[in-house]
Amino acid sequence: KQQAQRLKEQAQRLKQQARRLKQQARRLHQQARCLKQQARLLKQQARRLHQQARCLKQQARLLKQQARRLKQQAQRLKQQARRLHQEARRLKQQARFLKQQAQRLHQQARHQHQQARRLKQQARFLKQQAQRLHQQARHQHQQARRLKQPAQHSKQQ
Repeated sequence: KQQAQRLKEQAQRLKQQARRLKQQARRLHQQARCLKQQARLLKQQARRLHQQARCLKQQARLLKQQARRLKQQAQRLKQQARRLHQEARRLKQQARFLKQQAQRLHQQARHQHQQARRLKQQARFLKQQAQRLHQQARHQHQQARRLKQPAQHSKQQ
């Protein structure tokens, strides 16, 4: 009877243990399923990150090329600026030279103008003198004729 009781208790214990193991197995199965899903998500995330890394690499390459192009362009612009600066300096010198030349011509023109005025005055003076001489000559001519007429008249007598 005691043995039967013991066996019965042992059976109950085994039953409880089995129940516990069953629950544990169920929990582990659920945990495994969660881990599997998590693994799948991580795999997708890894794939996305890999793709993103590839895109960034390509973008970096493009930016590097662009930087090289901009550097070349900057050098070209620098050379062009240097050339324009030299040209500007040359034009400035030329302008200074032309200004000096213009001043010289202006002075020369002023001098010629003064000379022309003097010559004009001289011409006027000479003209007046010529007129006076002309009048004087006419007067002398008339006087000579007057003097000549009585002489001719006396000859006729």
